[in-house]
Amino acid sequence: MKAKLVASRPAGDWIHEINRALALRGGSETRLLSRNQKDLGKKFPEIFDVIAGLDAEDALWHSTIKADHLFRHCKD
Repeated sequence: MKAKLVASRPAGDWIHEINRALALRGGSETRLLSRNQKDLGKKFPEIFDVIAGLDAEDALWHSTIKADHLFRHCKD
């Protein structure tokens, strides 16, 4: 889901998630991995697509991804 600019954050309980990520380009292959080598490409497809579209054949990027999620309480 793409981020949208708003004047203020909607009401609710928010969870802040930090992911340390490595983006790798080798030839035509692109990978977005966590520091534990878990695939983050499906979790952050917009970031993956940008990296895949860069004009770089062999490259490595280290980054931090911050995501905010609205926490919804579940009722039993």
